[in-house]
Amino acid sequence: MKKNTAKIIALKAIVNSILEIEVDSPRRADALIKGRAICYKIMRDEMCFTYTQIGKAFNKNHATIVHAYNEFPYMIKFDRVMSHNYNTIKELWARESGEYENFEPLELKKNLKRLSEQYNLLTLHVEVLQSQMKSLQRQALNN
Repeated sequence: MKKNTAKIIALKAIVNSILEIEVDSPRRADALIKGRAICYKIMRDEMCFTYTQIGKAFNKNHATIVHAYNEFPYMIKFDRVMSHNYNTIKELWARESGEYENFEPLELKKNLKRLSEQYNLLTLHVEVLQSQMKSLQRQALNN
């Protein structure tokens, strides 16, 4: 779960911003229920979270998440505004979710080493090209 914390925070921020609510509020206002349901749907379908993981992210029981997830298709069928908000949030999430990739330290070290090696090879290649360019310039001046 810790690995996905940034993604959860980002999703909640998008929902809060679009719906002008605070999804972590314990209140049961209609807008909050719909906002949380949108979060649950995206977390389940797009992020492959279990109901228990989603429940922990919202301090809710997994049964609450299952109920909201099962009711979601009916909610958006009869509420065009919610359907529009869901599509907007889902599109925004799809666009921004790649920015929240999490890496393990070992994976980061491997990537850093690989990138460093690529950088060194490119630097060497640039030096060779610069040397060749100087040589060609000298030849052009001598002709």
